[in-house]
Amino acid sequence: MSRDVFDTAERALNAESGHTTVWSNLGYWRDQSQYPKAAEALARLLADAVDLGAQDAVLDLGFGMGEQLRLWRQAYGVQTLHGVNASASQNAVARQCVADADYQLSEGHAETVLPLPGAPAFSKVLMLDCAYHFVSRASVLGRLRGHLTPDARVGLTDLYLPRAPSAAEAMALRGMCALSRIPYGNLLSREAYCQQLVQAGLRVQRFTDITAEVFAPFAAWWRRYGARHSFPLRDRLKFATTARFIAAAARRATLGYALVVARPLSDGGGPG
Repeated sequence: MSRDVFDTAERALNAESGHTTVWSNLGYWRDQSQYPKAAEALARLLADAVDLGAQDAVLDLGFGMGEQLRLWRQAYGVQTLHGVNASASQNAVARQCVADADYQLSEGHAETVLPLPGAPAFSKVLMLDCAYHFVSRASVLGRLRGHLTPDARVGLTDLYLPRAPSAAEAMALRGMCALSRIPYGNLLSREAYCQQLVQAGLRVQRFTDITAEVFAPFAAWWRRYGARHSFPLRDRLKFATTARFIAAAARRATLGYALVVARPLSDGGGPG
């Protein structure tokens, strides 16, 4: 069993693809009923939001087991990519996913790996369903300074607080964050989230709430899928707890999920 905090347990969520995929995000479930397709849809939503293309130099922070890297390569034609991910076990799988690509994959926490000596200026930075796990999102965003082209786009799918939680709700959120390795300080209101980007030299171009297409549908899918498949107890508890928590958070509007796109302040573009 892997001793990584973030390991390869999500492989087991990919049975509907015949285990030919290794997706590990929450998925975007509009018009989707199977996890691998929903997970791919979330990745495509992010890529399309930043207009990802073959001409881009890409920085992917938190690439998981690498299925998204394969998508960037095969569907978007990305040739130049640097990736940073903290999990040794995930990175071993990711390198197999893109063994034919000239991608530079680094192991470590983004807060300590960035800045990347000798890396090109990046036109696209992607953080797919991972930035809330950073030890400090603010620190990571700040370390992008000097790494971006003037017209770069930074895209994230991320957690935020749609409203101020009550004391009881905050306690529940803190408990779930502790179980899920999410620093509670990364949960911000929309206003504070956008201000964090501004403080990092970025201007928010788009902030779209997609909670309804992510939380409840993932939870409903897990109930069906979990009933049909066997898992080690540790993994079953992990997935079941996540599903129950985000379903309740969606009902009570205590936690939200957003698609965010930002550009360097010097670019001058207004909100989209």
